[in-house]
Amino acid sequence: MLKVGLLGPFEVTVDEQPVAVDAKTQRKLLAILALEVGAELSLDRISEDLWGDELPSEPKSALRFHIHKLRSTLGEFGDRLVTRPKAYLLDVPAEDVDVNRFYTLVNAGSEALRSGNPSTAAMTIDTALLLWRGTPLVEFAYDDFAQTELRRLEEARALALQTRYEAALQVGDSAGAVSDLAGLVEEYPYREGLWALYMTALHRTGRSVEALREAQRFRERLVEETGLEPGGVFLEAENAILINDPTSPEVATVESGILPAPIGSLIGREDELRELMRRIGTARLVSITGPPGVGKSHLALAAVRELERAKAVRSYFVDASAIADGAELAGAVAAAVGAGDVASVGELASVVAAAPGVVLVDGLADDAEGAGDVMTELLRLSPALAVLVTTTAPLGIRGEARYRLRPLTSRSAAELFEDRWTGAPLDTTEVADICESVGNLPLGVELMAANYLPGLDWVDAARSPAADLDASIQALLEQRSDSQRSALGRIAIVDGWFTATDAVAIGQCSPDDLQALAKGSLLVGPREDGLFSVLDPVRRVASSGLGDNQVAEARSALLDLALAEMRAQRTGPSSATARVAPLIRWAADQQDRRAIDGVALLSGRLWRHGSTTLARDILSSTLSGVDWEPSHSLEEALFFATICAVADGDLPEAVRYSERHSVIADQLGGPRSRAFAIQLNASILLEQGRLGDAITAQQNAVDIWRQLDDIELATALGSLGYLLARASEAERAADILDEIDRVAARHDVDLAGAQREGVQAWLAMWAGDADGARRHLQNQREQYAALDHAQGLMVALQHASWLEIAMGRNDRGLSYAQDALRLGKDIGRTGTEPALYSLIAIANSLAGDAVAGQAALCRSLRVDRPASSPEDTLWALRAAAIVERSRGGGTPKLVGAAASIQTETGLAYPPLLESWWVDATAAADVDIEASVEVGLFRARQVSRSGQYSD
Repeated sequence: MLKVGLLGPFEVTVDEQPVAVDAKTQRKLLAILALEVGAELSLDRISEDLWGDELPSEPKSALRFHIHKLRSTLGEFGDRLVTRPKAYLLDVPAEDVDVNRFYTLVNAGSEALRSGNPSTAAMTIDTALLLWRGTPLVEFAYDDFAQTELRRLEEARALALQTRYEAALQVGDSAGAVSDLAGLVEEYPYREGLWALYMTALHRTGRSVEALREAQRFRERLVEETGLEPGGVFLEAENAILINDPTSPEVATVESGILPAPIGSLIGREDELRELMRRIGTARLVSITGPPGVGKSHLALAAVRELERAKAVRSYFVDASAIADGAELAGAVAAAVGAGDVASVGELASVVAAAPGVVLVDGLADDAEGAGDVMTELLRLSPALAVLVTTTAPLGIRGEARYRLRPLTSRSAAELFEDRWTGAPLDTTEVADICESVGNLPLGVELMAANYLPGLDWVDAARSPAADLDASIQALLEQRSDSQRSALGRIAIVDGWFTATDAVAIGQCSPDDLQALAKGSLLVGPREDGLFSVLDPVRRVASSGLGDNQVAEARSALLDLALAEMRAQRTGPSSATARVAPLIRWAADQQDRRAIDGVALLSGRLWRHGSTTLARDILSSTLSGVDWEPSHSLEEALFFATICAVADGDLPEAVRYSERHSVIADQLGGPRSRAFAIQLNASILLEQGRLGDAITAQQNAVDIWRQLDDIELATALGSLGYLLARASEAERAADILDEIDRVAARHDVDLAGAQREGVQAWLAMWAGDADGARRHLQNQREQYAALDHAQGLMVALQHASWLEIAMGRNDRGLSYAQDALRLGKDIGRTGTEPALYSLIAIANSLAGDAVAGQAALCRSLRVDRPASSPEDTLWALRAAAIVERSRGGGTPKLVGAAASIQTETGLAYPPLLESWWVDATAAADVDIEASVEVGLFRARQVSRSGQYSD
């Protein structure tokens, strides 16, 4: 069963299992089809919704590509994306799209209410509202296609809420509805129906004066902001209250409890205080939850002081830190309000029933049995009273408004530290590190500021100024069961965010234990995406009792989960790296074979993403120091180590890895291993400028893949086609294109389409077809971008830059080169920088900006590389010649050196790409005998002499 979720973050499930649709264009495409499930949408309509004014050059081809990718992602349910003549549709039951199920349930609930079944109506509407997981269509909120649906959904939700609370009032649940309706009238300030229900609920709970006051507030707002008077159902509700002629209750005289004096000013919590005051204004019971040291008591005291000042209400303070059950809580509240001993909560309520005020119950343990019952009765019997509770977990009772307090932001934590710190000013980075060491928890920050001694190890547990914070956390841990403490200790080894599934597996615990830890503020989360984390101070305390074997078991479980997620491609390259790289290094230290499995998977993801430098670092640390047994994972790791070194221009390292790969391939003895080894040799030969030899090697690899009919055949053919196109062997390249199509269709290969476009682009350039070359390069860039294949995208941008410069469109050529350079910097890829800076230097100089050309050339020549490829050297020399010419200098030796490289290596480019070079060097007195070394030395001397400065 295929289901699509749009009422929150985009979600797709197949047989209840989540499916990752990685490319945004494909998520958007599926959302468009899902919103009109079962309807045929024309290609033009889909293209307009998908791309708007930024249509690709061939939208129908691009759309077919994304449909193909979606079908592949959806697996056996891919056929639900049905092709019609000039149209597509999503063929699933309407209610398998959550938006449609929501509308169906809302209609059913409304019908039940009209039929006199308010209980059924309430349950049905609750089921509908539970479908909302957050902001609907949140990823597409600014896209035109989503606007109408968003307005429709918002209206449907408002009507659903109105139906829900109308049903609640009909079954007599006025008290439970008041706090919810108080929030809803602020969320929907102009809906008279909700205001009418709110006023009626207040009236039925004995708060008639307040109901009329709220009615006047709504009338004034409506008139002031719209010029309209309320009418209809609002006036009916107001008249019903007036007919009953309510009288104000007499206020009893009760002595106020004494609030503790605040310790220090409230810093970094201004927004939180405003939000808490808003919630207190709309609900009678507010619980503030959060981990120890997060500042719950400080914030609550500030809120109560603000209520005393602004509304002149009485306040009562209850220290609940030692309260174990409901009976003790009732007695403590009685003592706080000066009522003496009470036999029941009913007696307590009678004392404070007429006294408007707020009770602050501070530090209530989440295991205080019966505390929720006391609160429920107190609120039911004392309509003028509000209660504010600080605790580590919500009470879980009806009418409770929950406010979870988070740690301070890094900036606010630093501000708090500096306010409390009395020593000499500290470095900003040092302050940030200190605050981070206590998880930016206010208590920890203040303790650090009071006790920190510069130069000492402030993380040392024996002398830590955060010892009080640790003690608070330890006390909270002791309230948990043995299984929960053990689970948290294991989970605490995870550095970063994790899923509930991860936590259950790593913690070796039940979902109930995990829920209890989250509810008790020992876990942070869940975030909107469902992820959790552990604060550093909690991590430190919780994991301190773990033995080495327990740590190893937890890390091992985490590594297994991470590898499974990478195999299923449920994590992107950056998140996979942050999570898996430390685990790979740990496994390598243990000489655990999974280190090789992990690095092979991770390096492949990083290669596609273009992060070759990072991949090389992880590969190097894993492959060195251990004599790993031959395996296909080791072979794959060495394969990616080689091609990453090639991509970064480190040919000596590439050769070393390639030789090691060949040894492993011989030991494994299979044809796949031989084919991979030959392909590595081909990539090195190409980087060395030996194009003919590279073609021969790649052809041999293709022959092996053909015999195997392996999925790798399509990408191998793509590489061969590119080499043939570079060599102007058009007929052979055309044959390769046909074979790529057949193999890609048979094996459903992602990259085949993008590789095909690249081959066609080069063939078009050899044929002198500039427009055709541009079109194919554009298609190639779009497909690589959709695949998140940064490696291919950078090369496509570089080729596009060459073409535009050759055709005299220097601004566009410069833009493509800069885009590729930015992409490389974003992913930590430096291997392409020399060639790209050379292109930037050429484009600027040909456009008349000699200064920018000089600066770019300087950067090109200063890039630190173990060895430059002949092609990179050629382009550096060409750039130096063009820059020199733009400055009026002589260029013969530089031009001669470039010509020498081409002669020695056989590097050749289509005339379409060479026209600019011929024109630019026509006046040069070329010395063909000049050596490459002389030319490159001259270029570097020019750079270092200061003529080209950054």
